[in-house]
Amino acid sequence: VPGPAAELMAVTLTARQADVLREMCKALDNPAIATALRVSEHTVKTHVRDVLKALGARDRLHAVVLVWSGAVRVTLRD
Repeated sequence: VPGPAAELMAVTLTARQADVLREMCKALDNPAIATALRVSEHTVKTHVRDVLKALGARDRLHAVVLVWSGAVRVTLRD
């Protein structure tokens, strides 16, 4: 968890990657995310992989912690 002087990490995601990240923050698994977003589970897995890479996260939990702690500022790619 960053301290008051910690630098905020800016990450740019596609709108769909941001949707997947939002669902990950709700603790949904891949099949539930696929259902919620009306996409295939394979598509969700691809987006999860890309989100983890963009955030530099080790795993889904690490990604969610980064978001909830405020260590990451997500912007949308045009």
